[in-house]
Amino acid sequence: MEASSTPKSATNGPGPLVIAYGSLLRQDDAMAWRAAELLPGEVIREHQLTPELVTHLQKASLVIFIDAAVDLSPGSIRLKALHPAKLQPWSHHILPEQLLTLAEQVNGEAPPAFLISGGVQDTGLSEQMTETGKKCAATMADLARRLMYGKRPFCPGSPIDDLTNVVINDNIGG
Repeated sequence: MEASSTPKSATNGPGPLVIAYGSLLRQDDAMAWRAAELLPGEVIREHQLTPELVTHLQKASLVIFIDAAVDLSPGSIRLKALHPAKLQPWSHHILPEQLLTLAEQVNGEAPPAFLISGGVQDTGLSEQMTETGKKCAATMADLARRLMYGKRPFCPGSPIDDLTNVVINDNIGG
């Protein structure tokens, strides 16, 4: 049987949604945007998450957030299953879990969601990503694509839903 060329659920109703966010002016902070360029389907690129994005979540069968992370070693990738979280005051941006909570309040439910984070090497003022950032972005896109097509990203006996906070590809930068 040949693999489908369309993301899971895309032909039978709502499909997956990718929301990539970060700054294009801060070197590797742009890795989410770079990863998004490599993905099919509906992709939203933002500088930060805002409450207005909740309208897009109601149409999605799955949401994949992609972002750069300074708390990971350069080139590392973290995959985290997300769930609605308590809303706390915010000013200019919100967390993915808070956006899911808003979706739940507005739509009655939130779609399944994951956050793919990539460890940055440098976030200096520049529009040029490091080589580590470029490699990390490509791997993040591959992982997102696997989620979009309903494939297990790794750990062959564990369903995707059981993932909570797993760091993979810890040596991509080295």
